[in-house]
Amino acid sequence: MVVDGGDTSAPRNPASPSDGEPARRPIPRMAAWLRGHGPETLIGGILIAVTTSVVGAVVTGMFDTGGDDDKPPTQATRVLVWAQGKVKEGPIAKSKNVTTAKPGNYYTGMCWTAGDKVTYREYSNDKWVRLQLPDSRTGYISAIFLKGNDQGGVPNEC
Repeated sequence: MVVDGGDTSAPRNPASPSDGEPARRPIPRMAAWLRGHGPETLIGGILIAVTTSVVGAVVTGMFDTGGDDDKPPTQATRVLVWAQGKVKEGPIAKSKNVTTAKPGNYYTGMCWTAGDKVTYREYSNDKWVRLQLPDSRTGYISAIFLKGNDQGGVPNEC
């Protein structure tokens, strides 16, 4: 169909020459850009893109709040001390003392983990509970000194 004496040919490809104009091809334009800006500009741009991706991945890993996909997020549990016990830096009987937990006191139990076996009276257990102390420090106490099951009533494994 011809309208106002127009052309019925196929639409023009912008990359092909018409009316005596040279073809617009991306490679020569990029080469001209590089001549004007230098290869270090292009390399710098690539390094910035790669660095941004790596930093994004690291930051995402730093703020991962859920842990492994197969583990539920850590839920704090109120625990009750039934017998005096030492709160340690780690779930190891010989690790440094942080404080002493006295009977009748409540603490926030964050999670439990296996550690050194502890025996108190007729009870033995290798589970330790990570406590959030009132002064914001953390430490581990053998679950044997906490009221509840063999994990001190704390459902989450560390």
